[in-house]
Amino acid sequence: MHLFNQHIAALINPYCKGEEIHYVGLGRWDFQFSFGDIRIQNEHMVQFFVENKEYVWEEGPNNIPVWALIGQIPERFTLDSSEILTMHLKGGNRVSFYTEESPYECCIIEFPRKDNNLVLEVF
Repeated sequence: MHLFNQHIAALINPYCKGEEIHYVGLGRWDFQFSFGDIRIQNEHMVQFFVENKEYVWEEGPNNIPVWALIGQIPERFTLDSSEILTMHLKGGNRVSFYTEESPYECCIIEFPRKDNNLVLEVF
């Protein structure tokens, strides 16, 4: 898949309308969460800065307190590099999603349906 582009933060930021994260899933092969009508799934690497601690998820179960993200409000997304998209949360926590050029998807961002069709960005 391809790297993050300069437009992804601009596409997702309008959906940061004060809605809380209402779903978090951390599995063996992916981390995903939802807020409002947005769902982000990452299968490569995720870096968490939660409650003044740093955690990195790359695969499998771990001790990251992802439950602490429930109820937090995404404030904005920034493109830190072509490989890192960061979600900034009100209150100072943040989550960085990583991608890489590879034959497999690393990050999938699902937007609200348009004309009853799925709208996805795949990196």
